[in-house]
Amino acid sequence: MADVINNDVEVGDKLKRAFMPNYGVSKMAIICPGIDSSEQISTSGKETSGTGNMKFMMNGALTLGTYDGVNIETRQAVGEQKIFLFGLQADEVEAVKIKLFSSTLYFRK
Repeated sequence: MADVINNDVEVGDKLKRAFMPNYGVSKMAIICPGIDSSEQISTSGKETSGTGNMKFMMNGALTLGTYDGVNIETRQAVGEQKIFLFGLQADEVEAVKIKLFSSTLYFRK
């Protein structure tokens, strides 16, 4: 994904995507001030870790994320103008799982 975004003629000079192997606290201290956006996109109900994202937000980064516990709490604290949530909520994910599971059982009979 980084190759596509970084080499795109329309956005390549405005937006950069990076993957940092062996990410840890020491590297966070270096990169945190330069982050403009953060993704917190776990499946709703599977709880993401929000501590890194909170540090990014304190430096002005925007967040794109799913309706998960820490993302919902963060949106309540900082407002909708800094965090953009999408997708199913946890109860909707469970309903889809139940529907798929029962459909699978029906077709196996």
